[in-house]
Amino acid sequence: MQRVRDRFREAEAELRASRDLYLHGDWSWRCFTCQQAAEKALKAVGEHFRHYLVGHNLNLLVQALENYLAVPEEVRRAVVG
Repeated sequence: MQRVRDRFREAEAELRASRDLYLHGDWSWRCFTCQQAAEKALKAVGEHFRHYLVGHNLNLLVQALENYLAVPEEVRRAVVG
């Protein structure tokens, strides 16, 4: 069963939560939440192509997706940090 939409909704919720954390000055927790949002979004893209990505390293997830699509340079720069 594909959960692409669910994963994107979860990623969007994580992103909203990170914005709230920013407003309250919870910097380290915000960084973690942003990473989670990016990871879920990348895994949703992989799942769209029926490639179930594992792991937490955003760079490796982006590399795996390059087998299916051209990853925009702005995404590549964002995961490098």
